[in-house]
Amino acid sequence: MVCSEDDIAEEIRGSLPGTEEIIVQYLSGYLLDLDDAAEDEDVLQVTRDILDSAIGSSSSQEKRRDLDKLVTRLAELLKEPLNRREEKNRAGR
Repeated sequence: MVCSEDDIAEEIRGSLPGTEEIIVQYLSGYLLDLDDAAEDEDVLQVTRDILDSAIGSSSSQEKRRDLDKLVTRLAELLKEPLNRREEKNRAGR
């Protein structure tokens, strides 16, 4: 499955309404330009951490569940590029 920055942005907006647009745009680009991430960086964990910070520590359990569902959905959308990145990193070692 091929996804675009718009697809990722819509997932974030739909799952966590009210997320600042600059964060949505940054993460959309970051997740599709995996070459910018450090070789050993867990891009989904970085994304989770950024969004967790964005929703705040006083967020409800429902928001936390929405975040978990979003990261799972992003992992599904990005399965192919993440697998290619992992293979490339293994080959380069």
